[in-house]
Amino acid sequence: MRKILGLASLALMLLAGVACNNEDVPNEPQGKYPILFRCSDDTRAVATVNSMKKDANGFDVYAYIEASTDAKDSFYKNVKWDNSKSMWLYEGLEYWVPGAKYWFKAIYPKGIATVDNDDTTQAVTITNFDITTQQDILVAETGRLEATAEHQAPTSGSVVQLQFQHLLANVTIKIKAEINVTINDVSLKFIPVKGSYTDGSWSYATQGNVEMISLNKTLNSSNNEFQDVTDGGFLVFPNSIGDAKLHIRTSDKSYDLELPATPSAWVAGTKYTYTLTIKQNDILFDEPTVEEWDEENATGSVVIK
Repeated sequence: MRKILGLASLALMLLAGVACNNEDVPNEPQGKYPILFRCSDDTRAVATVNSMKKDANGFDVYAYIEASTDAKDSFYKNVKWDNSKSMWLYEGLEYWVPGAKYWFKAIYPKGIATVDNDDTTQAVTITNFDITTQQDILVAETGRLEATAEHQAPTSGSVVQLQFQHLLANVTIKIKAEINVTINDVSLKFIPVKGSYTDGSWSYATQGNVEMISLNKTLNSSNNEFQDVTDGGFLVFPNSIGDAKLHIRTSDKSYDLELPATPSAWVAGTKYTYTLTIKQNDILFDEPTVEEWDEENATGSVVIK
């Protein structure tokens, strides 16, 4: 099911590449429809996907294929951003095979997971991931795409729309103060820090802390706005909050705070913002906010540095 990449195809790849943007795809030669990739407009994690351009390792794409003759095939590609051409590229351009059915799964970062690419499920497995690295994990899957004999590509077009989703949650801490104070360290304590992902769910074996130390963020009583002291938020595993505590060390004293009872769990792809007010002798929670972790708030610690 492979087709050799000739000079004409190479020229096409240099022009079109594997684009993860919303620009028009150049016209393909008649009868030769390359498999390209693009991020959908409604991708939750589009801001994070844009930041992936800075990662020279790119992301992984797996395709499982069933031909009309019941023959099965698959391929794996490492997709990288080419800054000089302003496009996503992969080596060995693949073409749609008329009559074949395709399933795609894309995973970021490269090498974080293994994929069973022998059936349509394309099960993802992640083993002993350490959340203290604060590395975001994104997965996109397409479901079945059929290259019809009439169109020689799916009826939706030759471009595969990738809708990346977060496998982790985001916990952001915002603080304002009624006194002048410096925030030195912020930590989430007694939470899972190592986990494995299989069959669409996480399991955990190790508990610990995620920390942001030596922040040295100064707050003063004249500023009534809540300030994000976590630089975009902590990445955390989806899990029941349980006995988790928020530790804050300031220039005056340290606090170990129980998190509000609601929400009772952190859900993948969701951002939780906890707002607190530091008073003369105490620190108080306001009601936390819960929102979809979308393109406008997929920043800070989830951006690839």
